[in-house]
Amino acid sequence: MLAPLTLLALLGAPPASVAVTGARRPQAVSVLALDLEAVNVEADTARAVTRLVAAALGELEGLRVTSQEDMRTLANLDAAKQSMDCDAKSCLAELAGALGARAVVFGSVTGLGSTTTLALSLFDSKSGLIARRTIEAKALDDIQPALRPALRELLLDAGLIAPPIAPVPLSPLVLAGGGAAALGGLALLGGGVTTGVCEILLNDAAKPGVEKEPLQLAGRAGLLVAGAGAVIGAVGVLLLLLPEGA
Repeated sequence: MLAPLTLLALLGAPPASVAVTGARRPQAVSVLALDLEAVNVEADTARAVTRLVAAALGELEGLRVTSQEDMRTLANLDAAKQSMDCDAKSCLAELAGALGARAVVFGSVTGLGSTTTLALSLFDSKSGLIARRTIEAKALDDIQPALRPALRELLLDAGLIAPPIAPVPLSPLVLAGGGAAALGGLALLGGGVTTGVCEILLNDAAKPGVEKEPLQLAGRAGLLVAGAGAVIGAVGVLLLLLPEGA
């Protein structure tokens, strides 16, 4: 019989495949995935779904997943639970602490007629919160696509992962102001460059082949474009500065 402290010592060391580097990364949340209980289904079916759950958890970023099947290669989990005089549901906090896990995922696979129901629960050993999700499917193949979203919702409910950052929609006022400011800036730049080039060429008007009148017209046009750009840009900036709903 293996005591919980022995299990903790076995699991406390980081996996050999993880290289220790100088860069600090956010600490992964350790999750223990227990075997799912088989209710009116074959034991092989429950084991297959258990593997799917462990694999889906492993695909989620920020988690370090250990399945009960993995644990059996290190220790006898049943002996550890007996040594604590409890079962997986009545002493999840002790079980998670003994195995160095922050969270425990457990549940059942139930067959009723042509429907298979996967009931998943996540226990957070730090807060004591239990989150639950249920997946119903007509075939086992329909469970796998729904697993990852359901597990993500469980982790979100328990506060173990951060919610995705939703993009902030831009109001029509901001879009109009930004567009006007950009257009005005381009017009101001183009007009200024045109005027400057014309001024340079006019200074060289004494050279053969250089006519003053077209350059003067182009310079005036550049000034008009630059002036219009300044006005449009100013309007755009004012629109950006206006409060929402104005």
